[in-house]
Amino acid sequence: MWLQAILSVIAPVIEKVIPDTAQADQLKAEISMAMLNGSQEIERAKAEIIAAEARSESWLTRSWRPIAMLNFLGLLNLYWFGAAPVYLVESPELVGNLFTLLTVGIGGYTAGRSLEKAAGTVAGLMGGRGS
Repeated sequence: MWLQAILSVIAPVIEKVIPDTAQADQLKAEISMAMLNGSQEIERAKAEIIAAEARSESWLTRSWRPIAMLNFLGLLNLYWFGAAPVYLVESPELVGNLFTLLTVGIGGYTAGRSLEKAAGTVAGLMGGRGS
């Protein structure tokens, strides 16, 4: 996790500047909590953006993510069938990045749709209880 990577860089500096182990540990814990809270706020903002895009009246705003995934899939298919642009053939790390992006995108879409359906089922069950 990127939070741990940042803390692993900051921790030695804290230990060097603050000789008291208890104070250094407390400061590291406070920094960890602040980074975690910031990370949660960023994730919440991302979710709000995606939800706003999904509710948009504009077809393009609702559809740009699936269109991007289809483009990435098209590039990978061209690569696999030997018809890829030169920049893609000469850059295997770019192919790996495209594949990772496509995997995450499809996984996120699948998980999102599953959660959406599950939420609808749960809401239906909860609504039925009150009757």
